Amino acid sequence: MTPNKIPVSVIRAEDGRIERKDIEGTLKELQELVGGYIETINWNDKVIIIDEEGLCKNKPVNKVITNMVGFPIVGDAVVVHYQLWRKIA
Repeated sequence: MTPNKIPVSVIRAEDGRIERKDIEGTLKELQELVGGYIETINWNDKVIIIDEEGLCKNKPVNKVITNMVGFPIVGDAVVVHYQLWRKIA
């Protein structure tokens, strides 16, 4: 982990690819990663950040995240550990 940055996983909806990144966690950075206004989902010890308007934008189903949480999620998603999220939220 880079100093002053937090590790996240970015799960791409198109192909299920998982990218590990170290981010500062700014609102702008999170919006760029998901492609729009952010919405958070608390899931177990993780926070999943998605595009709030993903359905309106006809984004594809993110099969990896959908299978993980048990309900449909569309678009790219950022997953971060809850304790790390609390440092930036």
